Parts: sequence; C-alpha cells; structure tokens
Amino acid sequence: MYKKAIDNFGNAKNWYTDNWKYLQNTYDNPYLMARLLSAISPQMSVKKSCIIAMRIYDQHTNNAFIDYSGLMPCHMANVERALKGQELSGQKVRAFYQNLIGNLEEVTIDTWMIRFFKVEWKWVTPNRYTDLANRIKKYAVKAGLKPAELQAICWTYARHKAGFKQVKINEAIESLELLPI
Repeated sequence: MYKKAIDNFGNAKNWYTDNWKYLQNTYDNPYLMARLLSAISPQMSVKKSCIIAMRIYDQHTNNAFIDYSGLMPCHMANVERALKGQELSGQKVRAFYQNLIGNLEEVTIDTWMIRFFKVEWKWVTPNRYTDLANRIKKYAVKAGLKPAELQAICWTYARHKAGFKQVKINEAIESLELLPI
C-alpha cells in the first residue's frame, strides 16, 4: 500500500515544504495563517479552509470585525486560540500546524489518512491516532522519507482513489484571487 502510493505520488512528498514556503512568501505573519488553516481544517476542504482562513487573517490583521461565518462549532475555540497565538487543541490540528510550519517529524491523521488505512473514524481514539501516526513514521524510515512526506504521499494517494486531485494551499488561494468580486 505504501509502495504503491510512493511509486505513483512520490512528487507529493513536498506538499508541506512547498506550502510553508508559500505562506512565508505571502503573509506577513505566516505562523498565524498556518494556525488558522490548521484550526479550520477538520472536516473542511483545503479550498474552503483557505477561503475562511484568508478572510479571518485579513480581518484580524486589519483590526476589523471578525466574520466567523462558514465555521463549524468545532472550529471556534481553535480559531480563537490561533488569533491569540496560543497552542491549538486536538492531535490532528496540532500535527497539521507543525507540518505546515516545516516540522516534518509529526504526522497528520485526517479523514483521507483514515481512508488510506481503511479504518472507521469511530475507532480512532487518541491511542489509535498515535498508532496510525507511528505506522507512518516506521515506514517513512524504511522509505528514506520524513514522516510528513510519506503522510502527504499517502494523503494524495487516498484522495486520488476517491476521484480528487492534489490541492496545494497556494493553488487554492490563487484560484480564489481569479474569481470576480
């Protein structure tokens, strides 16, 4: 399963590195944008996360009223933490933030990774999350990859199997900039 993913989607290994470079080159406070993207990421598409994170980032940096529309209740507390520069809550959200800011030793386990492992969400306890992350870390060593690089490859593979293409943050944001206002 890992080998097939690597053979077909090995170029996805740079997903986090490419996105971190983009955030650094685009935002005055790339850490804030990474925190917002992470806080909004649970059960949300990359594109929709980008739309909402961009809006909140712009409003926050311009000291404007924050429009929280589009957020799910599970996002609210973490968005508030992100805006205050506090640590985010939740294994997936914290790992995703670490990956986005260049820490490739952490592993993000999300819906697509659950599908990759063919596990049901209801069985993903904190211990099971750690077990799945450790499986990625163990195989990453064998494959000569950083854990987050292998996870990005597997994530892309799982999305491809479901009929979705790879999406990068910069592509999502740049496609939004092309939309008429």
